[in-house]
Amino acid sequence: MNQTLKVLRIDHWHKNLFVLLGSIAAIEICHQNYSFEQAWFMLLGFFLACLVSSVNYVINEFLDASYDAQHPRKKNRPVVSGSINPQHLFFAASWFLILAVAIAAWLHNWAVSLGLMVLFGSGILYNVEPARFKEVPVLDVLIESLNNPIRFVIGWYATASPVGFPSIILLCLVWMYGSFLMSSKRLAEKRFLGDRADVYRKTYRFYTEPSLKILTFLYATITFLLYTAASLLKSPNMVYAAPAVAIHIVWVFKLTLEKDSVMMDPEHAYRKRLFLLFSFLTLGIIVVLAESSIR
Repeated sequence: MNQTLKVLRIDHWHKNLFVLLGSIAAIEICHQNYSFEQAWFMLLGFFLACLVSSVNYVINEFLDASYDAQHPRKKNRPVVSGSINPQHLFFAASWFLILAVAIAAWLHNWAVSLGLMVLFGSGILYNVEPARFKEVPVLDVLIESLNNPIRFVIGWYATASPVGFPSIILLCLVWMYGSFLMSSKRLAEKRFLGDRADVYRKTYRFYTEPSLKILTFLYATITFLLYTAASLLKSPNMVYAAPAVAIHIVWVFKLTLEKDSVMMDPEHAYRKRLFLLFSFLTLGIIVVLAESSIR
C-alpha cells in the first residue's frame, strides 16, 4: 500500500489548489454566494482533479522508469526498483479516471467532466509517444505548466452556479507562473546533476545553465507583467500586492540557485516554512484585495 501511494504521489495533490483558486475567482467575479453547497462542490472538484492527477503520475512513472534509473534520487522509486505490481497499479489508475469523470458528470456538470478529460489528455501529450512533449525543449515547460489553467477552469465550473468562462488574462497568468516554477525546477536539476543531466533527460542536451536562467527570468517577468495587467484591468486593488508578488518571485529564484535546491521538487517547497508562510500570506492578501475591488 505504501508503495502504491508513492506512485500516486498524494504529496503532490496540493498542485490542485489551482482548482480552488478557480472556484474562488468564479464566486467573486460572478457574484455568487459562499455556502455549504459551494464548499461541497469546490472540494469535490478539487478531489476529482487529484484523482486524475494521480492517473497521470502513474503513466509518468512507468514511462520514465528507464530515465529515473539514471537519477540519484529517483532511482529508488517503486516502479524503477520493481517493488510494485504494474497490473494492479494500472487497474487502480483506470478506475480513478473512470470514477472521476463519471462523478463529475453526475454531481457537477459536463464542463467539469470535460475539464478532467483535458487534464488527463495533457498528461498523455506530455508523457506518451509520439508527442511526448517532455522531450521537446521549451515545450516541455509550457505543456507541463498548461495543467495550471486547466485546473483553474475545472475549479471555475466546479461551483454551484457556474457562469461564462474565466478571463484569458487570468488563465495566462497561472500558465506563466507555472512555467516559471517548472523552468526553475529544470535549472535546479541541471545544476544538481551536472554532467549526468544529459543522460537523465534529453532536453538537458539542449538546455544550458545560462539558457535556463534566461528562460526562468523570462517567465518570471511575463508572470509579473500579467499580474499587473490583471490588476489594472480586472481588480485595481490587487496592484497593492505587487511588491509581495515580486518578493515571492525573487525568493523562488533564490531557492533555485541554492545547493541541493528544494526547487528540484517544487511540490516540496513547503519544507521552507518561512517561504511557505509568506507565499500563503501573499495569496491571502491578493484574494482580499481582489474581493474588495469586485464587491
